[in-house]
Amino acid sequence: MASTWLEERWEVLLPRLAAIGVEQEEEMKRICQEELEVWRRRPSLKRAISLQKPLSETRNRIREVLPLTEENGWYNPKSSQKEHLALKYLNFSTEEWIQMQMPREEKVETRRERPLPLARPWDVLKKVEQLLQSQAWPELVVGIGLSTGRGIVEILHTGHFTRKSAYSLLFAAPMTVYEVLCVPFEVPTLVRVEVVLAAVDRVRQYFGKHFQGLRRREISQQCRPQIQEAAYKQAWSLVPLRPEERNAYKRLAHEVYPQLAAWLYCPTNVDPLVYMATIEYHRKILEATSEEERLTLALAAGYREYVVMDTNGVEDQRHGIRLGEPGVEVLSVFQANKPDEEFPPGHVWTLEEVKAALAADPNMDDDWDAEDLEVLRLSLSTVILGKDGTIDRRRGIKLGEPGVRVLEEFQPRDEEEGERPVKDDLETLSLPPLMDEKTAVTREEVQERKEDASLPHLLACFIYEVQVNVIENDPPAEILDTLATLIEHAPVFVMELVEGLRRMSPEDQEEDYPSRLPTCVDGDAGERHKIRSNSAPPPQKNSIP
Repeated sequence: MASTWLEERWEVLLPRLAAIGVEQEEEMKRICQEELEVWRRRPSLKRAISLQKPLSETRNRIREVLPLTEENGWYNPKSSQKEHLALKYLNFSTEEWIQMQMPREEKVETRRERPLPLARPWDVLKKVEQLLQSQAWPELVVGIGLSTGRGIVEILHTGHFTRKSAYSLLFAAPMTVYEVLCVPFEVPTLVRVEVVLAAVDRVRQYFGKHFQGLRRREISQQCRPQIQEAAYKQAWSLVPLRPEERNAYKRLAHEVYPQLAAWLYCPTNVDPLVYMATIEYHRKILEATSEEERLTLALAAGYREYVVMDTNGVEDQRHGIRLGEPGVEVLSVFQANKPDEEFPPGHVWTLEEVKAALAADPNMDDDWDAEDLEVLRLSLSTVILGKDGTIDRRRGIKLGEPGVRVLEEFQPRDEEEGERPVKDDLETLSLPPLMDEKTAVTREEVQERKEDASLPHLLACFIYEVQVNVIENDPPAEILDTLATLIEHAPVFVMELVEGLRRMSPEDQEEDYPSRLPTCVDGDAGERHKIRSNSAPPPQKNSIP
């Protein structure tokens, strides 16, 4: 239902629009622009994004109550349909829409200065494999979203998935309100493509024709609560969330996925932000006219919300680490972007070519004897082949393994005084866990982390481990003592979590655990397993036969 103030505006606006048509187009344009300006001047308006809902409601109202005729219609090239002329002018500009979608400045700065760490990326990939084999449809949807970056409704109903290669697929779906199918584009998959396509088929077969005739919003309202719950339950120990975060699925599909995809598959000659925007179909980032604009839009889209960490707790800045492995190919759109090379890989250099290359480089001296030149010639003529016989272009493939570090000469220099390097922020967020191959921690260890920003996450992870022990075995006395120590420093929401754990019997804990999280899942706790919609509900079971 529309707001009272908006309905009062309709009583004046709609009769004025109904009385004119194409012949009075300039007057209709003026009326629409004046109406939008009245909205902008409302004293209660704090953010421009607050106008998004009244605009959508007003445009829908025009479609409902103003008959479309030859006298008032125009052809909309975006929808390829005829619409009321008022819809042409009662709208915001592209720049205004972009500005509305921008998060608050402090949130953008937080993403820039304090990205969240993906400390166990390989475990996330294992979790994807596990989810895609699940018997519960919400977990299947989460697995598909995390492995392809697609939205909930695209997975359930509107998306078209077709195999392209062993680790990529062609995807198409309606990307705008006009329900027009976009041109198919290639999307990398974090696991083998046949596993993803099989999971999509299982979800579609489970729901059958249930979603036919429903709008995208209605489909989302029906299924989002179960999917959000599954997203949090399955990934919360691997993927950190901001304290105020409520949309776990969006974080996984549209922020974690592109970051992991770039880490695995982005060619070294492609800007990672461009790669992520391409696979997420973010046209505005790709059309940005400056690096600053592109970075701002990428931060707003959450492409720097997460960073991949190596085993040393340092940001892993490698990209395309799986390129060169059997079946892994560069996306077609980037294959034409290979840098021009004077000599192709595998070219056998001559001494004359080596001397010419040295002479052309002003940074190289000319003090090369015959032996040095021969060594350089052989190294330039040597390539490493992958398992499939193609040239392996990867570099630094062992960086990130235990004990492997970047040479000191190539490590980042200390920041100027007053600056705070991202590495320090990430280390703050990724301290070693309190429980590391032992059953208890000391009060001193807890005290050391008392002021640390990541303590709530560590506490929650520890309590989860306690829960697993309670479910599977009698908990050791050391764990119970340690839990008592941790509660002393726990924030309110963790204490609520512990209290819920205490009230549960061991048989109930595994089944009911997600519903005990007080702030993590949208919807009322009592309704979280129900599908909220006026439309017919999908099958009541969550499991797929």
